[in-house]
Amino acid sequence: MKKVLFAIHLAPPITGATNVGKQIQNSTIINGDIDSDYINITTSKGLTNESGNTVAVKIGNFLKVLFELFQILRRNKYKLCYLSLTAKGAGFYKDLVLLSLVKLFRVKLIYHFHNKGVKEGSQGFVQKKLYQFAFKNAKCILLSPRLYYDIEKFVDSKQIFYCANGISEMTSNLAAPSVHTKTGTPKFLFLSNMMAAKGVLTLLEACRELNNRGLAYECHFVGAWSDVTEEYFREKCAVLQIEEQIFVHGKRYGSDKIEFFEMADVFVFPTLNETFGLVILEAMQMNLPVISTIEGGIPDIIVEGETGLLIRKNNVEDLSNQMELLIHNPELRMKMGKAGRRRYEEYYTSQCFETNFKMIIDDVLY
Repeated sequence: MKKVLFAIHLAPPITGATNVGKQIQNSTIINGDIDSDYINITTSKGLTNESGNTVAVKIGNFLKVLFELFQILRRNKYKLCYLSLTAKGAGFYKDLVLLSLVKLFRVKLIYHFHNKGVKEGSQGFVQKKLYQFAFKNAKCILLSPRLYYDIEKFVDSKQIFYCANGISEMTSNLAAPSVHTKTGTPKFLFLSNMMAAKGVLTLLEACRELNNRGLAYECHFVGAWSDVTEEYFREKCAVLQIEEQIFVHGKRYGSDKIEFFEMADVFVFPTLNETFGLVILEAMQMNLPVISTIEGGIPDIIVEGETGLLIRKNNVEDLSNQMELLIHNPELRMKMGKAGRRRYEEYYTSQCFETNFKMIIDDVLY
């Protein structure tokens, strides 16, 4: 039986990468016929404005991870090391130390990217050399062919695998969630971390535009406060004069999110920086039409005009126009929601992801 080491990110904090890491760790499909070991390489335990971690604490956590990695490599002979690699910034340099240790033990590496930024982070001469070292003799898993541009200078296309994310059912039974047939004031839902990069402020500006057009709607925000703080968010709503239409519910995880998906008529995710967006799959699973941006692999997920609507990044006019379209067309909302559910079932279930992922690992191992 082949031995594989999985160096993954696990919550906290809860992010797309940590959700996928947990999914890989718990999968019987992936781990069934290989000898798997896992190490959690997360060193920061919270979001930007939430963690409170000092530099000293983060360094201490990293040294613990490094020591644990050394010990596990020293004790075992691995055929492959899977590493959830951070694309740029301090996270990349931290991971660079870890992957250097793996290379020292002559273990084959495969990187899985849940973010992007290699192209941006490798502009300088020294940075370019470090990325060249990191990618030498390594294979990579990307979420979409649309993301290959980010690493194409360092990795030949023949060394790339593509594996779309997938999620399990959030409902408590196997029946599909009910189709949204509610009448009354249309309800929009934003569910993600409260970050400017997720499009929170763009959505607030679009809500003001809907107010200016005299449209009736509600917009509900669910997520952990981050670089958009609660104080700033509420001040922004007051300045835009949209307080009566905006509802804030704080962070919700797991089954606690279901009631918000069931309440909503449309899911809105105007993210500015994304690779995939697991939350879009959650909305599709729950029969919701989705409005999101032409960013990362999102155009692979959303079929324009069929399961949802795509807009340009940070474009308030695009967003408000598409929100207005769905306000006026409840039949279109239902049609898109049903189509999104079918697309989720065909391509984006947890079984789809785990089966494709296992095929990649087997390909590299054998």
